[in-house]
Amino acid sequence: MGKSDTLRYGPPGASAVHLCVDMQRLFAEDTDWKMPWLERVLPNIVSITSAQPENTIFTRFIPARKPGQGCGMWRHYYERWGSMTIDQLGAEMIGLVPELATFVPPARTFDKNVYSPWTGTDLHQQLRSAGIDTVIITGGETDVCVLATMLGAIDWGFRVILVTDALCSSADETHDAMMNVYTNRFGQQVETVTTETLLQSWQGTSRRKASGPSHLVQILLPKETGKGEPIGKDWFDRFLKELTDDFGGATSFLRELGKGLWQSGGGTEKDSIAVVEIMAERLDPSYWQSLRERLERELSQEEIVIRAQEIRRL
Repeated sequence: MGKSDTLRYGPPGASAVHLCVDMQRLFAEDTDWKMPWLERVLPNIVSITSAQPENTIFTRFIPARKPGQGCGMWRHYYERWGSMTIDQLGAEMIGLVPELATFVPPARTFDKNVYSPWTGTDLHQQLRSAGIDTVIITGGETDVCVLATMLGAIDWGFRVILVTDALCSSADETHDAMMNVYTNRFGQQVETVTTETLLQSWQGTSRRKASGPSHLVQILLPKETGKGEPIGKDWFDRFLKELTDDFGGATSFLRELGKGLWQSGGGTEKDSIAVVEIMAERLDPSYWQSLRERLERELSQEEIVIRAQEIRRL
């Protein structure tokens, strides 16, 4: 990248996070949104992720469920791109490409329904509360979701590093035009470097399983929403698929329903719950907090219990 291939403000350090944008199967496989360059840049993204798996967040673009669904102009958008809705694609296509899915955990995913991960989310609060001040961006597309991710990071005051040979698009002309904009127009707020330059100054531990104890994470879910509506099998299936995608080879399953008993007033009340269990090598409190808050919103619950127990293999 010539003269721009330099980290003007020094090595990223421990306060940096790798934000990998939308490296999903729906963009990698034979769909209307396929990015031909994805395979070319994937090895560089794997190299960055393997150096810092615990400091990597994969955003995932979640399209509408069916054609014509969405708010405002998004409805027209999904009328045009009906073939890219979940019902047409299949929910499995939302998942990360296999080469990256294997890093989750300790890497984690962050879902969004629009181009920017900052819109309508608490991502900036999560990062700030974790002491993050630098965002290293890879992924695609250079001229759409990467652009939105970069602009949002700038607006929130993060230091922004774009890895030039770890970005991809489906259109060469606009990719090249945006790279010129990133390098020149945003020259004071964006640093553009190659994978090699980044890794020379941001070395982490290579990916490996934790040698210490694992954790059994349990998610206790009601059979009905707070509005009294049944939570159907399709919802549970999608949730289990999401956890399976996020945790790679980790075990995730739905137990037979149990009965919770407690005293209330003069009698004993019962409540049926579903228990979802996941084995995790490492615990990321921000991930589980974000998931708990999302479930509480989706299921209209005052509190969803997520608990973890240390497991030592004998």
